[in-house]
Amino acid sequence: MPFKTMLSNPANAANPAWNPVTAVRVALALAVVGAVALVTVLAASLTAAPPAQAQSSCQNDFSIIQGKREKQIAALNAMAKRSRGKLDPAAACPRLRALAATETEMLAYMRKNKAWCSIPDELIAQVEKGRAGTQNMAGQACKVAGQIAVMKRRAAQQQRQMQQQDAATAAARPKLPSGPL
Repeated sequence: MPFKTMLSNPANAANPAWNPVTAVRVALALAVVGAVALVTVLAASLTAAPPAQAQSSCQNDFSIIQGKREKQIAALNAMAKRSRGKLDPAAACPRLRALAATETEMLAYMRKNKAWCSIPDELIAQVEKGRAGTQNMAGQACKVAGQIAVMKRRAAQQQRQMQQQDAATAAARPKLPSGPL
């Protein structure tokens, strides 16, 4: 079942075994694995045979962007490893947004320097697809993180209300006389 269908299907919300946080964590882990595969494709395609000056310039510029992207992917992988393959949506949200921004920067560079760097259209299409997936995943993780934050605020508010009610109830009780009667 596609992940988006899992989130949008109300029947899943009624199923006690279905957990949207776990679903997001699994999907995030899969996205990180897919991102690593995309890195390999990008590196291989940029070593094609454009002119020597263009190749050197393109490789230098692209390696800077790719280095940022690899650091972000490594951070996501480390987060997943620490939590046994599951990413916490609240922690993953800013990292995934940063990864999507870096992929957007990479895509803009590729489009701008397509002719100079001899970047094939198929590669740009693959990067666009990968970026769209990362943006989608970031959106889902941030949505779940927001829902978790709202639930935590409500729980804290209910806790405060219960404490206030307990204090009011204790104050309203009649005071029993102390000492011998």
